[in-house]
Amino acid sequence: MGMYIVEIGTHSFRKGVSTYVVSQPGGPAAHSIWLRAGWSLGRVQSRYIFQGDGGDQYVGRAATGLPNNSIEFAQLPPHFGEDIKNILTSSEWENILPDYRAFYPVEFRTVLPKLLASLAYHSNWLQQQLHPNHPLFSTYLWRSGKLRELKHYVHTGHFRCPPPD
Repeated sequence: MGMYIVEIGTHSFRKGVSTYVVSQPGGPAAHSIWLRAGWSLGRVQSRYIFQGDGGDQYVGRAATGLPNNSIEFAQLPPHFGEDIKNILTSSEWENILPDYRAFYPVEFRTVLPKLLASLAYHSNWLQQQLHPNHPLFSTYLWRSGKLRELKHYVHTGHFRCPPPD
């Protein structure tokens, strides 16, 4: 793209996303965008303007490119319910991601079920889009059939998940 890696920092991404979100008609309030980007509102404004309920979530959804005038804006990301704790044991996590407990910090391990749910949910699309020899398809997760099994436990929906059967 004609840029050197040292020319790109987190500010570049925050500025780009903020510019995109603030340009959306009917989009989030400017102060919500600034707070999400980690920018100061200034000495006076920061005493009187605070993040309201849902402002940060609204900015996050708008930043993903979801159309804010469509029901798709309320689409929940693929995720597992609480039952995932009973479905995947520690040893299964070790098979899926070697050195799961020893190498990866607890904070990262809390994100892994969401990443796994997204992989399971999008597995058909990935198979259609990626080359058959893609390294993803040689992983334990793909070869063992575990991903197909987990797909059954993935929840999605609009606004909130439907109640369990």
